[in-house]
Amino acid sequence: MPEAAGKVDLKDIAEYLSLSTCTVSRILNNRMGSAKYKQETIERVKKAAKKLGYQPNYLARSLSMDKTMTVGLCVADIASPFFGRFAVIFQQEAARRGYSAFLCNTNSDKELEKRYLNELLSRRVDAVVVSSSLGAEISGWIEHARDMGRRVILFDREADGIAAPLVTVDNRAAMSKLARSVLNSAETGTVGVITGDPADRSLAQRLEGIRDALRDANIDEIHLVIAETGSTSAAHGRQSFRQLWEHKPGLVFSLACDLTVGAVQDAFSLRLEPGSDFRLACFDDFPGREWLRCDIPYVSQPVEQMAEICARLACQPEEPAVEHIVLPAGEGKSPADS
Repeated sequence: MPEAAGKVDLKDIAEYLSLSTCTVSRILNNRMGSAKYKQETIERVKKAAKKLGYQPNYLARSLSMDKTMTVGLCVADIASPFFGRFAVIFQQEAARRGYSAFLCNTNSDKELEKRYLNELLSRRVDAVVVSSSLGAEISGWIEHARDMGRRVILFDREADGIAAPLVTVDNRAAMSKLARSVLNSAETGTVGVITGDPADRSLAQRLEGIRDALRDANIDEIHLVIAETGSTSAAHGRQSFRQLWEHKPGLVFSLACDLTVGAVQDAFSLRLEPGSDFRLACFDDFPGREWLRCDIPYVSQPVEQMAEICARLACQPEEPAVEHIVLPAGEGKSPADS
């Protein structure tokens, strides 16, 4: 019998059990034909593999099956509560399906994203799930990935002319609903909006939702001031709030979590307090909201559902259908409602 501490292969297990190497391989690799064996034989093989310290050769298996049981996940900012929570749920769901997930954080850097996407393909992952900053540029890479037999699923961010499954929330409807409830609650005055890259379609849709609500409330867009930033980082949120405050808005909308964090930080640096000196409403919850002394209404994204759907599409054996799955968003509860 081979030593447990040594390198044990399928042939060793077969000799130990007086079985054929083919039988052991089929059972341990769950290959076609393994179901024909008696449960007693299957259990004997698995117990022997554990006793002898057998470690599967995943590289050899992936070469023979063209399947590595791995998936790649590219997110724009792992420090963001949305992407952080998404990554946790996605990895849990992938593991439940027998897959390992490689996580890449792009910081919304297009060149870094391109590098990560190509590295994931070189590591032969079975699928890539990405919230891409590349827009229509990613189309060529998706075609290349498919030529290699890899599945690609997009989430959170939209782009025109991309033939790949996409999972998003209904950005426009969610922001419109939130804006209507806020605009109807009090006199508004100047309305400020903190948004990010104007080329980001998800942010553009949220802005259109605010415009829809303004029209319904008969508020002229002359009262609308928009601060566009290069990204959705907290640093840009601080800069944008400082820019908006020159117009003394009575109501400020923030279109992303980290932008909200930055806006609140800058407000405090100016000795301003949300709810007292101005009203604030935002897309997505943000860290520290519970410490503020007022209710901050926000759009609540179904992040768990998004991650579960993306994991299911990434881990299924066949190529997923090219469809746009749009999930409804909810409204965050105020502290008084909790």
